[in-house]
Parts: sequence; C-alpha cells; structure tokens
Amino acid sequence: MKNLSTLILAILATVGTIFSANASESKVEFETPQIQPAFSADEFIEFEKKALFDASNSKLISPSAYGRASFSWDFGDGSTMKWGQKVAHKFKNPGKYTVKLNVKQGRIRESIEREVVVFDRRGVVISDKISTQELVDSAGEHGIWLKTVLFSSAGAGFSEAEEFGRKVSENLPFLRESDLVIFDTDSADEFQHFAQFWRKLSEKNRFNPREKLWVQILETSFDASAKRLQSIFQILKPKFILLTRPESVVPIFEARIAGAVLEKLDARGIENRVIDERSRTSAFLPFSRLITYFVTHGISQNVVYLLLAVPILAFVISFFRQFVGISTFGVYAPLMLSLSFVVLGFKFGFLVFCIVWFVSYLIRLIFEKVELLYIPKISLLLSFLALSFFLVLGLAVYFESSINLTLAIFPMLVMATVSEKFLASQSEEGMKNAIIATIETVAVAICGYFFVVWDPIQGAVLAFPELILIPILGNVWLGRFTGLRMSEYFKFRSLWREDSQE
Repeated sequence: MKNLSTLILAILATVGTIFSANASESKVEFETPQIQPAFSADEFIEFEKKALFDASNSKLISPSAYGRASFSWDFGDGSTMKWGQKVAHKFKNPGKYTVKLNVKQGRIRESIEREVVVFDRRGVVISDKISTQELVDSAGEHGIWLKTVLFSSAGAGFSEAEEFGRKVSENLPFLRESDLVIFDTDSADEFQHFAQFWRKLSEKNRFNPREKLWVQILETSFDASAKRLQSIFQILKPKFILLTRPESVVPIFEARIAGAVLEKLDARGIENRVIDERSRTSAFLPFSRLITYFVTHGISQNVVYLLLAVPILAFVISFFRQFVGISTFGVYAPLMLSLSFVVLGFKFGFLVFCIVWFVSYLIRLIFEKVELLYIPKISLLLSFLALSFFLVLGLAVYFESSINLTLAIFPMLVMATVSEKFLASQSEEGMKNAIIATIETVAVAICGYFFVVWDPIQGAVLAFPELILIPILGNVWLGRFTGLRMSEYFKFRSLWREDSQE
C-alpha cells in the first residue's frame, strides 16, 4: 500500500511538471510584442517658427498582425493634439515645454516625453563652475537659450588668456547674436580676458556691446572686482556692467529690457552695483589711473601683474632670508624662478626646472672627466640645456598642451641660471651644500609663486596697485632688522634651556 501511494505521488509530480512546462511555452509563445516610441526634434526652438517633430525612428510591430500605428502629439502649450508620424508645430509663447508622443498599434499603447526650449532671446554664461545646468534650465523656463562656456584657469600661467580666447572664438557666432552675457566666476579674471580678446578682434568680427546686458556674478566682496571692472568698461563701452549676486539670475531672466533688471533687483533687495561712466577711478589714486590707462590701451593684465608681482616676490624672498634664515642663491635666482612659474604655470614650470636640474647634474658627471675652465664649462652647460628643451617642447606638442611655446622659451632659459648657481656652489662648497641650497631656493620660489597667484592677493593688487608700497616698506623694515633669525633660535635652542650652563 505504501509503494502504491509513492507511485501515485510520483506520477502526479511528473504530470504537474509537464503542464507547468507547457504553460511556460504558451506564455512565451503568446507574449505581447512591444513597441518603442522615439522622436527627433531640436532641443532649442526659435519662437514664432515652426518646428518639425519626426517619429519615424520609432520601433513598431508588423502591420499584418496589429494593423498600422497611429501617432498623437501633445506639445504641453495648451494647443490641440496633433496626429501623424511627422508634424510641424509653432508654440504660442517662449518657455520650456514637455512634448509627449503617444503611439498606438492595436491594443498596445506606449508614450515618450522630451523637454524643449522655445526661445526668443539668446545668452552666454562664462563660468569656472563644474556645472551650470541649473542656470541653463532656469533660463530655458524664461525663454532664453543659454549656452555655457566652461573655463578653468588652474595652473595655466600666462597661457590662460590664450586658452580663454580660443574657447570664446569657438562660440563667437552665438555670442554675436546673444542679448545677455553672464560671467559666473570666482573673480573678474575671465571678464578681463574677454575684454582683451574683444579688443583684438577685427572690425569684421566685432559686435556692438551696447546691445547686450553684461553681468558679473560674485559671491565675494564687490570692492576689488568693481575697480577691475572699470577698466573693462572703458574697453567694451557697454551701457553698463552689472555686478551682482547669484540669487539675481531669476530677475535677470525675467526682465525683458536692461533697465528693468535694476528695478527688479532693487525691489527684491538683492545686492548689486552698476559700473558705468560715473564709476571712474579717484584722482587720489594716480597709480590706479595709470594702470587703467595701460590696460585700456592694449597692455595685457598679465603683463601689468607680472611687473606688480616683482616687489611682492622680492619682499617674500627677503623675509625668508633675513627673518626666517633660509639660504638661497641670492635674491635674483629665486625671484626669476617664481616669475617663471607665474608665466608657465606651476606644473609645466616645475617640470622644466626638474629637467634643467637633471641635465645640469648629468653634464657635471660628464665634465668631471674632462679638464675645462669654468667659463667654457658654463657656456657648454647652457648650450646643452637649450638643446634639452626640445624634449620639453616635444612633450608639450605631443600632449597638446595649451602652453604658449613661444612665450615659454625665455622663462625656460631663465631657469638655466639656477643651474649655473648650482655648479658654482658645488665647486665652492661641495655637492651636499649645493643640493641643500638648491632645495631651499626652490622652496622659497614656490612659496613666492603661490603667494602672488593667490586670488585675494592678485585681485587686491590689480584693483589697488598702490598696495605694492606695503612690500616696499616691508623691505625697509627688514633692512633695519637686527634681531635673531628664526632658524638661529632653533640652532641655538640649547642656550635657552634652564639647565644650560655658561
């Protein structure tokens, strides 16, 4: 009896398995086919012009089984629904709309949505932020096609302005048709680069700046940037330049005319400042007026700052030598090394210096076996260093660096003077002392570089050039300093212990 029950259970299990398999096969055999709607259309559509929406790339089922597909369109602007695989539509108002395509074939229905911007104004935002998508979306909701030009100036040196000009040139046709130009940056550097770029444009490529609203958005203090924007205003000659805060973008997008922007900002209590003909540099700041004159007449801001940085770097080097007690190869060598980093950018400049130092050391090993007088030896060293720079240029070309190679030649040769100091120190004080002096020289040069490229320092000096009197007076103070250096406190620390004996 027990065996009979087991046999019956086995038969039932087998029959259940067969029915389950047949049910699965039937399910697969009669599974409902799918359709995949898709359509192509411009993301930005000019207002009062018809736009084409094409759904011909949708994936459909064979008409023999389910009949022909029908296409219906909802444009989200309150207009009546349209039918057809390809339709043309004119939107009623500017703004951002969600277009929905519905596809029906037999009993199967599928839909897909896409956002489009209907614009009646164009704008450009030049930014050093990681993303400006939120700004672009907000502009689209107000009927503005906002195009982004992202730019990062980290470590670019003097090539920063040229790289910026290249990116703006790529968007120049769109910029010419724009009504709004926004600089959403941490400082006024990019605005200054743009002014110099615009100044170099030919008459054929220029446009009328008075036809556009110019905005500089800042999160920091307005004072330094306002001073720098005065020279920019003198170059571009717009109606005015608006300096304001990030929360002002919505009122700017809402306003249809430039004058209405100021009214909206004042009504909402948003901080702003207008740079125009009335905001001129005070006559009590003659050096500031002189710098403004130079910049407005074609002298690059980088050249101006390079000259202004010399007194600052000289003070930094003097401070480390006289107050801290760090030894360097004089003042000239670390000064020129810092300026080379400023011109080339730190990464490229430090790479060049490493090559200079390595080639100098290699030549020293070779020349140890050859008896040569000092002057011919130095001449040969500089000659071989100049030839070694072809390797640097080759690497820059291979990696498509943005460094201005024509501008880079002279700072690279200036760095060669450090190698001369290195060989002279090695001959007089030995290899160990020469290496220590080289390291200290480079360390002081790097400290000076990071100090002069620090945004608060750079912005303050360019806005108020009279500030360079501070490092000049600082050098006078160091010249009269007669106390112990900080390194000497460390060197003679045993004398300050309570248990030390005379």
